[in-house]
Amino acid sequence: MKSLLIDSSSAILLYKAELFHLVAGGYKMIMAQSVFKEVTKRGYPGENAFNSLLKKDLLFVEKPKTNELLEQTRSKNNQMGKGESDTINLYPYFSDSFLIMDDGRGAKWCKQTNIPFINALLVPKVLWLSDLLTKESCMTKMISLCELGRYSNKIKNYAFSCSPEDLEFFVAEKFTGET
Repeated sequence: MKSLLIDSSSAILLYKAELFHLVAGGYKMIMAQSVFKEVTKRGYPGENAFNSLLKKDLLFVEKPKTNELLEQTRSKNNQMGKGESDTINLYPYFSDSFLIMDDGRGAKWCKQTNIPFINALLVPKVLWLSDLLTKESCMTKMISLCELGRYSNKIKNYAFSCSPEDLEFFVAEKFTGET
């Protein structure tokens, strides 16, 4: 099973779009400790759901290790948030993993360092390619995520036009998730 590392904005977007549980069932879903703390703040969307997934072993929380990568992602020049920095820092410790990252600075870092990532807007397409959503449901969820998130036209155009081959790496081998 592939490991998936996720930042807080992506987790909340997927929760609001009613996709988080489905994704958590198909991947080893990992959140940095700082991300989990953020998404489980009292009153945050999904607070109870994220705690429940942790108890069911459908979500795992990890503390990033202090190393050169962590120092680089937390440097003042980078201006990346702690959650995004911690999420990226976990990547080297999980083989066959990728990130769901909706933060612009985090996504830029992933591109520059060749860390595989997608944003939450591409998740419905990955679920469709994994035979978990119909094409119609995929499009409905993508439109919903466009309304929930702050995506540029460039990102939206790519998400709606990318080919299955572009997303092949991110497709789950076998889903066991909840709907």
